[in-house]
Amino acid sequence: MIKSYKIILTVQFFVLAVFGFVLYTVEYGIAFAVIPKLILLLIGFFFLMTLGISIFIQRLIVSVIQSDLEVVDLENSSEDKFWRISFFTNLVFGVIVFLFSIICVILNFGIGIKGYSGFGIRFSVFFGILFVASLVVGLFLRIKDSVNEVNGLLGGLMILLSALIFGGSLFFGLNQLVSPQYSSSEIIEAIPFVLEVDETEVSQDSAYAVIDTTVVDSTTTFGQDEDITDEELSDEEEDDYYGFKKMKPTGVKSTGFFKGYFDGSYTDTKMRNLIQYFLADFLNLKKGEYSISIKNVIDTESQIAEYSEIKHLGKVLRDDDEALAKSFKSYSPIIYSLLSKKIYVESNLKQLVDVLIVSRDDISSTDDASKVMDKIYNAMISRSKRESPIDYYRKIVPYVSNSTLALMKKKAYAIGGNSDEAATIIVYSFWARRYHEGNDTVVYDILTEIKKHYDISE
Repeated sequence: MIKSYKIILTVQFFVLAVFGFVLYTVEYGIAFAVIPKLILLLIGFFFLMTLGISIFIQRLIVSVIQSDLEVVDLENSSEDKFWRISFFTNLVFGVIVFLFSIICVILNFGIGIKGYSGFGIRFSVFFGILFVASLVVGLFLRIKDSVNEVNGLLGGLMILLSALIFGGSLFFGLNQLVSPQYSSSEIIEAIPFVLEVDETEVSQDSAYAVIDTTVVDSTTTFGQDEDITDEELSDEEEDDYYGFKKMKPTGVKSTGFFKGYFDGSYTDTKMRNLIQYFLADFLNLKKGEYSISIKNVIDTESQIAEYSEIKHLGKVLRDDDEALAKSFKSYSPIIYSLLSKKIYVESNLKQLVDVLIVSRDDISSTDDASKVMDKIYNAMISRSKRESPIDYYRKIVPYVSNSTLALMKKKAYAIGGNSDEAATIIVYSFWARRYHEGNDTVVYDILTEIKKHYDISE
């Protein structure tokens, strides 16, 4: 017979606290990883397991400190009703979570981890929420017993509040920890969001020098290798880490390709402003980081205009590989003058260029590169919502060599992915899109020219 619910719940609190401390730094795979069935069952059983450990410790305490008679007397007291209700609420929580994991396994209903980092913290917080909720439910139902004799309506209100807290805490806790594979946009669209960036935004630099997140530099730095201090940045440019907007290189000219291709308004000054905006506000380049940010693109009307223009130019150039090649050749001197080799290396752009080139060489070394590109692209556009991004990764990984996979794992952060799986999807989907657009060869040539440019300067 279970005795002294108060001792059980007190022990359970400390057991959960210990597990929370132990699991604090635990990370789990990747943000979109579907949890294996065995691990899912273990997670579902965890709350019942902690309750069982607590009961076992309670039995030891009772046998050593208290007599069964004293505990029985305590159980019959009014005070212990609160602890008893809380205990059974805990038990119901544990049973529901465990049954939920069993049902997901039986129905093959994929459950994914919500967020890459902090899994251990969120795991502990989830069970902490359930534990606190059980105490609150116990309190409300105990109040219900007191007020029911006076006013039945108040008793009903306590029951309603208990039900809301029970269901709300369970839903909120689960929602912060895991997500259904088949319905959650955070799991299903985690990688597609990254993939869409290069096609709709990053590749829209007017000179296309960035080649979907690839920026170049020059040995001719025009005095831009010096460190930019915080004091040198104005309030309006505090997010411009390298001070791109303050750079005004003189004597740098392009061949003015856009003047003939579009119209005469595309002066070198205008092009420099567009490129500066793209580097400072959109790519938001910083030391040791690679990120794509559009947080500043709608700050002012001028930025909205610049963003829209870059988007338009990029779309046109992707459909005309010859114009893409000529535009890069025409405006690369301006880009080189703005981006020193120091920035190129510090901001991880060098690593990104290297990985893109290696991955394209990897595809080209296959027996039928065109067929591989088609398969990757078709897998990308045909993936249903019932497939998680990790399923997509499994479809393209057969076409990736072991050496490239090792490189992806090493360079994942520099590429912008939170794992080697995410990085692989980003890079190979990039090339699948370029192939589908018909500009993959031109893009590869530009990347090769960029790499050669920096190799020579070493």
